Amino acid sequence: MRKNSGFTLLEVLVVVLLMGIILSFASLKLGDGGQARVLSQEARRVQAVLQLAREEAILQTKEYGVRFQPTGYEFFTLSPPEWTRFSKRDDTLHPRSFPESMEASLELDGESLKLLPSNDKNTKNEKEKNRPQILILSSGEMTPFTLTLRAKTSGNEAQLPQYRIIANLLGEIQIKQDDPK
Repeated sequence: MRKNSGFTLLEVLVVVLLMGIILSFASLKLGDGGQARVLSQEARRVQAVLQLAREEAILQTKEYGVRFQPTGYEFFTLSPPEWTRFSKRDDTLHPRSFPESMEASLELDGESLKLLPSNDKNTKNEKEKNRPQILILSSGEMTPFTLTLRAKTSGNEAQLPQYRIIANLLGEIQIKQDDPK
């Protein structure tokens, strides 16, 4: 009798299957679940929508505004004497939501602003909720601000970058990525 040396097809398939399982666990442990990509995409989207709102304000010769909330942001237009929200039916400047895995913070004039949810029933804040925090003027000027987008705290947020959307008085909007330390 001759002894065959080598592996059977079944043995090879079992080894490949085990390697696949081990690699998938390793990638789940090392990966960020795509949160870094989601943060980057959302920062670019906010920048693009704000630039679009600025261009619309210039073209329409209207004063626009933006109000950021913990879960998203909405646009306003000035219809003297008050600000009017853009509706959900508006094609370009409708209210937008951040992904659930993300949180935002806003700074105006170097001071951090508390972002109020739109469903906050506090009557003291009712007037404040119907006013924008950021003005986008028909001249192209904009309230200078820094909006920071980061992953919600979940244990591995130190490994994820955060993005700062920075606007100056001239309406120039740029994104800065702060890498984890």
